[in-house]
Amino acid sequence: MQTKLHLNSNEGFILPVKEWNFSSKETLASTHALHPYVASMNPHLACEVIKMINPEKGIVLDPFMGGGAVLVEALRLKTQGQGIDVNPLAVLISKAKTTYVAKKDLSDALRFILENYRKIDVEPLQFPKAYKIDFWFQPECIGPLTKLITLINQLDNEDVKNAYRAIFSVTVRDVSLTYRGEVRLRRLQGRDLERFKPNVLEKFSKRAELAIDRISALPREHIIQTSHGNVMDMTFEENQFSSIVCSPPYGDDRNGVGYFQYSKNMLFWLGYSNDEIKNYKNNFLGEIKKDKTPPNSSALVDVLDQMQHNKVASNPKAIQECIAFYHDYQIALQEMTRVCSGKIAIVIGNRTLSKTKIDNAQITTELMKNLDYKLFKCLTRTIDKKRIGVMQPGGGARDTSGGGLINLEYTLIYEAK
Repeated sequence: MQTKLHLNSNEGFILPVKEWNFSSKETLASTHALHPYVASMNPHLACEVIKMINPEKGIVLDPFMGGGAVLVEALRLKTQGQGIDVNPLAVLISKAKTTYVAKKDLSDALRFILENYRKIDVEPLQFPKAYKIDFWFQPECIGPLTKLITLINQLDNEDVKNAYRAIFSVTVRDVSLTYRGEVRLRRLQGRDLERFKPNVLEKFSKRAELAIDRISALPREHIIQTSHGNVMDMTFEENQFSSIVCSPPYGDDRNGVGYFQYSKNMLFWLGYSNDEIKNYKNNFLGEIKKDKTPPNSSALVDVLDQMQHNKVASNPKAIQECIAFYHDYQIALQEMTRVCSGKIAIVIGNRTLSKTKIDNAQITTELMKNLDYKLFKCLTRTIDKKRIGVMQPGGGARDTSGGGLINLEYTLIYEAK
């Protein structure tokens, strides 16, 4: 789907005359329903963009693959795709969503788990107090979850095991004492907490039945590859990919969506330690603050000036966090242009940091201009308003001016000059 564009004289930034939208479209078709992921790209948008910029069906890269929306759509279009992410939960989910496994193998595994669930006698997993498992989970859920992950880890077939680890992960999410549909973890309160009485085995079984049907219906060709990787230091060859379709983070993990906060309880249950998660998180854009300088962007300079002169919002730490994120973002964009021979599509929204509005679309376009890429097309999409709150030191979210409301999403398509 295309829309008529006109050129704004301000920095050569192309503005859309009208928007595209997918509000009435089903978003949980195929394996998209297997496991939710925070701030996922709309699959219909991903599909349209792939068709728009990769008509010859070359290899599509998503260097921020998250929950795998782009890769699932590439698979459904029978287009080769590759994805990387710094978050091991994203790697697990995306691999499960894009890897065909025979229905019999998945059904046999479920039968093994259910038959041995009543027989197995294991001590409930013990977690360090700092993980706050007893805060996020009811005591009666700990034993059943322990049994399930113990049995899943006994599976021999790696693709089957990966699928069931993903099923287990979403079950952990289903039974945790958290509000759904929010970008930050927030514990259930009041009557919501009183009414929440999940049955772990029942939740797991339903998730497994859905996954068996969806995974076994995937194309059998292994044309999608997923792996752990850092967009700032990709190991791919120059021009290895014909196009890139991605949705990078809108800000650092503390002031943005909070991918690792969303993932941490699931990762704990999957066997990752807090130290391991921190090591993965260190590769997130803007996580390391030391010795970072702002990239060349007039829009970013305006943001930093506003933050500096706003007495209410003046916060040296916030300014440092802002600089670190866009410093790393520039490196990521440079790497993306290195490994891609064709068009690059970036889906992103604007944000607010310390009560200062940040125009991510304009900044991205200026940074891409530094890399000799021009804006080929810009489309907008109205989304349900979501608030990005700043994370509390002890976990959970507090509603501040942190990330602000986001209700407009830009699809920015770039090509080499």
